[in-house]
Amino acid sequence: MTAARKLAQREREQVRVDLEEALDDPLAMAEHRLAGQAFAGEVVEVLPAYDTSGRSPKPRPLVTVRTQDRPHLDPGGEVHRAGGPAAQRAELVQLDAEAGLLTLRLLSGMGRKKEPEPGTVPEAGEQVCFTLFELSARQSAPLPEPEDTPWTHGGPPK
Repeated sequence: MTAARKLAQREREQVRVDLEEALDDPLAMAEHRLAGQAFAGEVVEVLPAYDTSGRSPKPRPLVTVRTQDRPHLDPGGEVHRAGGPAAQRAELVQLDAEAGLLTLRLLSGMGRKKEPEPGTVPEAGEQVCFTLFELSARQSAPLPEPEDTPWTHGGPPK
């Protein structure tokens, strides 16, 4: 089990390094963009919108981005904003591939108030980058404690 724990830790660290490299290095991000796992472009329009299904309305602005990238994304697909507020998620609402326009609905990362926090919603003319992959390493499934591990995997014999 010690080896499995070490391997899991090293895999998490490798994912973290790969993510940081993609965020810090435009050439590394270009690889993801060419693979259809990310896209970058200019915000051409921002429309305020709200989700009124709950007790109080939540901001869900619509952001239209012009890009030359072709992400592998269908309407309803989730993306993550790189270089923006931490853990900001959005979903694709509309895709016009011929014009290179993607309309996204921001879902999180705007604060907890009725109006988005300043700087959390991109403005028209701003350059943005979104990825189809999460920008943080996921936790792996927990490994059993050494005393709960079967003897075939190095645990105590019964």
